[in-house]
Amino acid sequence: MLYKGSSSALELYELDATYRALFENNGMAMAVVNETMTIALVNRAFEELSGYSKSQLENEMKWMQLVHEDDRAYMSGHHIMCAWTPISSNRHCMFRIARKDGQIRDVYLSMTNIPGTRKGIFSMADIMEAMSSPCQQQLALSI
Repeated sequence: MLYKGSSSALELYELDATYRALFENNGMAMAVVNETMTIALVNRAFEELSGYSKSQLENEMKWMQLVHEDDRAYMSGHHIMCAWTPISSNRHCMFRIARKDGQIRDVYLSMTNIPGTRKGIFSMADIMEAMSSPCQQQLALSI
């Protein structure tokens, strides 16, 4: 890990590798979005959820293009701006995305700003997929 006052090339490499592993393998669809709402970086789970490839998303698509048209007014309001506010209680919400193939998915969004930048990290979970999982179906049958 990189410690204050220390910046060896090896430590920087290890820190970068750690963050990349967390970003790519945490199970959530994740995107880094800049202040113009352009998607700057996505992980594989985000590609799978949206139906778009990295090359179609990164530095090509605005975040709001993925939001279902009926949810855009809500999402363009104060909830999205919370990503740029250091302290906010409205960092989580549910909305619908429109996938590339036209499917509509209900998702849960958690967002936060990246300190010292005008970028935010958006993490999404497909609620529909979670509700249809074998564990969830087993729970529903036991109730």
